[in-house]
Amino acid sequence: MKIEELARVLDKQLQISYPDDAGDWYASFKYGEVKDGPILASYTGRGKTPSAALADYAKDIAGKLMVFHAMNDKLRMEFKMPCELDSD
Repeated sequence: MKIEELARVLDKQLQISYPDDAGDWYASFKYGEVKDGPILASYTGRGKTPSAALADYAKDIAGKLMVFHAMNDKLRMEFKMPCELDSD
């Protein structure tokens, strides 16, 4: 499944940051963190283009449990990412 399609299905926003001084772009789900046991970790994809950053992020979160809006009881949502996750 494409990460862009999954974002639409989940109604979650992918954010892509402008390149830093080294020319690297960054991608992640807004308000999304990966749950590893009791720990929440922020994952970010990195690449020389926006597409490369999304592909790196998709690879990193594939098969992982994501938590969206972790600190908001009304909006909190947990979702297991597909093991087959890639980018356009």
